[in-house]
Amino acid sequence: MKYTVFIFILSLFSCKAMSLQNKENTDTLKSWVTYRETIPEKFIMTFKYPGNLSLADIIDNCRCVGERTKFYYEQDEASSEANTNQWCICMFDKSEYTGDYLANSWKEFFKGKLTEQKDSVVINDMKALQVILKSTDKDEPYKHLIYLEKFSTLFEITNNDIRTEKDFETFYNNIRIEKP
Repeated sequence: MKYTVFIFILSLFSCKAMSLQNKENTDTLKSWVTYRETIPEKFIMTFKYPGNLSLADIIDNCRCVGERTKFYYEQDEASSEANTNQWCICMFDKSEYTGDYLANSWKEFFKGKLTEQKDSVVINDMKALQVILKSTDKDEPYKHLIYLEKFSTLFEITNNDIRTEKDFETFYNNIRIEKP
């Protein structure tokens, strides 16, 4: 009888914890901001990002979000977007570049021993190449790269901060690319 009561109480706490976690995930997504842009004569790109992050100025055909660092902003307001590239979506002509070519180009930033993991991921019913580059040196950079082809464009979706992997997954799963 003691074990039955213990299992029943444990089940109640487990259900309560799962319920709170699901509510937290839903509340988190509600605090996300939607970005929508029409690329003339090509497509409409929509994505969501956390409301506590900032959208950077458009640089090199990339749309980036991240945290603004007070230091950059106080020194030079124009340089603040340089620190908002936590997650990016960059667009390339797919006749000029491949995902493998772009992923290999990132390897030069790693000085330590590099590990590479390749597989695929599905975004909005489209299969994409996923590459994760890590160094054995904890002070070295980290890159989570996803290459998605749609229409005549190759999209490079990047995460530069391993601490944000869970939110990055939500970010890339909310990307929509549609005809205008």
